[in-house]
Amino acid sequence: MSRNRKRNRSKAEAAPVEEPPRRRRWGTIAAVFGLAVVAVVAWYAWPEVRGGRQPPATPAPTPPAKSPAPAEATPPAAPQTPPVDSTGRAETEPDRHQEPLRTDLSPARVRALQGRWGRTDGDYVIEIRKVDPDGRVEAAYFNPRPIRVSQASAAQEGATTKVFIELRDTGYPGCTYRLGYDPQTDSLQGVYYQAAMQQQYDVIFVRLP
Repeated sequence: MSRNRKRNRSKAEAAPVEEPPRRRRWGTIAAVFGLAVVAVVAWYAWPEVRGGRQPPATPAPTPPAKSPAPAEATPPAAPQTPPVDSTGRAETEPDRHQEPLRTDLSPARVRALQGRWGRTDGDYVIEIRKVDPDGRVEAAYFNPRPIRVSQASAAQEGATTKVFIELRDTGYPGCTYRLGYDPQTDSLQGVYYQAAMQQQYDVIFVRLP
């Protein structure tokens, strides 16, 4: 081999081999991808490095509060009316706990009730014509004209003989007398209930000749 040819071959072997263009392109892409991965990792790791400070989370919008439906108006409670006894008077608590009436009247008590009785404050007369031992009473009422007696009865309450009379006529829509016989004064004393005016009066009847 000639000396010149050997010299050229030595230069060719010593010269750097140039990579093909395609291999250089893939190397560039890999390098860029690696840098991108490093950048992403650094981006997410940066808050932890800074002490875990992250931007505050945006609170979710609060839905508007619903206005409560207006409550239905409750009608006022009706006032409680105390029970009314047979005389038309409102019963009180002591009245309902008193000794119950007994209708077994003795002959002496029956005789004491019979007769004509005049009210001391006017021309009002009660005539008790008959009293049965079981408490049924036959009576008449005058003012001074006759007034219809719808019912009448007598009963024994403790030591007192009671008389109840109800009037139902023109101007007397359920007016009542609730009287007790007083043997010391020989009189009937008690309460008159005027139903038309809803008023009560203390009254006394004395025996008429």
